Amino acid sequence: MTAVRTIDPKLAERIAGAIADVRAGKMIILVDDEDRENEGDLTLAAQFATPEAINFMAKEGRGLICLSLTSERQPSPSMTRAVRYRGRSPVNTMLRMSGRRGSGRGAAPAR
Repeated sequence: MTAVRTIDPKLAERIAGAIADVRAGKMIILVDDEDRENEGDLTLAAQFATPEAINFMAKEGRGLICLSLTSERQPSPSMTRAVRYRGRSPVNTMLRMSGRRGSGRGAAPAR
């Protein structure tokens, strides 16, 4: 039998607000559990991604810029998964890709 978890109403309200913000095209900071990676990610719905938003992520977030893809949208079936372990849970990612032809650096922010 699976235990039923209840969510604090204030937390549920914050989650609903974050979802509404993403749907409205706003960038949010999504924070994971302190027992997992214990970090925050700048998050934006792909249809609202602009060069300015990606540049902000690269310059101010100073981390990897990740793109979620379904298997149908994956550019190449030969792309390899790179699984790294942080804490107790694996973090499933793909190998890096260049966002700008010729940059060779993965994320290449505008100057």
